Amino acid sequence: MSILNTVRYMTELFTFIMDADPEEEEEISQFDVLGNSVKLVVNDFIVSSVLKVVPSIPMAFVMPNTLGMLDTDYCIYVNKALWALPNDQIEAVLDHEVAHIENGDLEDQVRLAVTNMVRTFGLNKVSSMEAAADQAAVDKGNGEGLYYALRSIRDAMNKEGLAFNKEINLRIKSLKQYRYRTYEE
Repeated sequence: MSILNTVRYMTELFTFIMDADPEEEEEISQFDVLGNSVKLVVNDFIVSSVLKVVPSIPMAFVMPNTLGMLDTDYCIYVNKALWALPNDQIEAVLDHEVAHIENGDLEDQVRLAVTNMVRTFGLNKVSSMEAAADQAAVDKGNGEGLYYALRSIRDAMNKEGLAFNKEINLRIKSLKQYRYRTYEE
């Protein structure tokens, strides 16, 4: 992603956030990660707009305060579909998102561009950034929760008739060893 495209993307992202209806937003908590303030927010509009998904698909993402428009250093946005998942799945997804902050992923524009390319072109590969964040969730004891959260995402995409990217399947496959509950394959 070029610097110009990154600036355009960040401008579009912040425009979505500034246009979001505060009535739709529910701040869940604020906490600290490596000396950075992080806010956890449930907001279907922002998640759907930024990730270009329908609200019924459980999703989350972390956003840095790059342009100084947030009242925190980072904000983790989740939608209501994700927030409705079992607690172990939510915890695993949040551990994954926090790992992006801990690993400095959001400051590394080259790694972000590679990750986006992997997703956009459906390459048969998991980006190193996503693999590291998944491993961090596993290291915190949430491998099973992450496995089932990714399955929930894939199942919701199938239910909506949407194609899912190869990366999700590869991530599920890499976490299969953490599957403990009976789950229809």
